[in-house]
Amino acid sequence: MINEPPDRSAASRHRPPAAAGRALASLRRGLPGVVMLVAGGLAWWWLMTHHFTADGDHAGAGESAKTPPADAALADVVSLPVGTAASEIGLAAVETKFYAQALQVLQLPELLADQWKRPSWPAAKARIAERFASRSRDHWCQAFDGVEACFAPVLTLEEAPQHPHLKERGVYAEIDGVTQPMPAPRFSRTPSSKPKPFKPWSKQEAHEILGPWLDDAAIEAARKAQLID
Repeated sequence: MINEPPDRSAASRHRPPAAAGRALASLRRGLPGVVMLVAGGLAWWWLMTHHFTADGDHAGAGESAKTPPADAALADVVSLPVGTAASEIGLAAVETKFYAQALQVLQLPELLADQWKRPSWPAAKARIAERFASRSRDHWCQAFDGVEACFAPVLTLEEAPQHPHLKERGVYAEIDGVTQPMPAPRFSRTPSSKPKPFKPWSKQEAHEILGPWLDDAAIEAARKAQLID
């Protein structure tokens, strides 16, 4: 099984080597496995959206426009001025079933009938933004909890490592007092070791560092050539 986001996500660029690694391991060992990919955001999704629209691969207007441009009501980042500080949420309910779920939570089910009618998008987008702005980010996170509507809060760098999904998947780790993302893709049966913190070079540790790649003769030759010291 491969645990990954949709085709348009940034993580899709990691899919070929990850899938190949998982398939090779399964063939050699006859065991199932999980490959975990991590998307960096929606930037790749939007780049592909504009690319398809510019090339004419998708309709640009009317009911047949299935790739939402920037003015679509069903995919956007909304600022929420409610509370002690402004915050944002993201909604990317492109598929009808997800859009319908989102509208139910927002109590705006009447917008569903015009989902793919582009002239209706500005008004629908304004109504959705107004409804989101009426409550705090925490309220909407609770309201959308367990709902398949492609909704997520926009987290700060301080909040992201504490998110339950990211913690469960080991997306972040603290290394030498610094919180940083772990390498991806990650494999369930062959987990990567936690990266070690940086430390200054020490020639006494040359053999330990170079040993996995060079034999004793090569390391000694490097010493004599003063490449290590």
